[in-house]
Amino acid sequence: MNILRFFYGIIIVLIIGISGCSYVPPDFPKTKPCSVTVLRESQPVADVDITLTPVESGGMWTVTGKTAANGVAVLRTFQGTYMVQGAPEQTFKVTLDKRPVVEGEKSPKEIQKLGMVGIQQYHDEIEQKRAALPKIIPEILNQNSRTPILADFAKDRAITIELNDYPMDPPQKKVLSIGGQILQQP
Repeated sequence: MNILRFFYGIIIVLIIGISGCSYVPPDFPKTKPCSVTVLRESQPVADVDITLTPVESGGMWTVTGKTAANGVAVLRTFQGTYMVQGAPEQTFKVTLDKRPVVEGEKSPKEIQKLGMVGIQQYHDEIEQKRAALPKIIPEILNQNSRTPILADFAKDRAITIELNDYPMDPPQKKVLSIGGQILQQP
């Protein structure tokens, strides 16, 4: 009798485990394996965070990736805790971000020990140091509203982005002063 209960228990656990593993959120898109390669002067750039935003309104899912040492990011699509490899077959705006490593950065455990005031001072100091470092990603590629990069994963499985194709800093506005009045020229 006890052995029978034991086997029934195992069967129930297996059924629950298998059904839990196959859960797919409603309206989750079909995906296909896709990648983004990031280069500077034809050399791979590692640790670039990549975010894809659908050009047309999308669902409640997110597509991201991070470049490895070879400059290639394998994309993943998330909704809550559900994740699959690949990206939906549609067109996306592509944004890139890479925060330069600052000397003296602390681990999350070390930061927690600083206390509230110490944490704010630490973050202010690190951001000042980071702002003084050379930028890695052109500013235009950091902002979803300004990025010129589109990836059409309905047609392609991979895109390559050469950072040197984009200006590092946004164009400066010309400022004219006539008779004490400051006029800006677009």
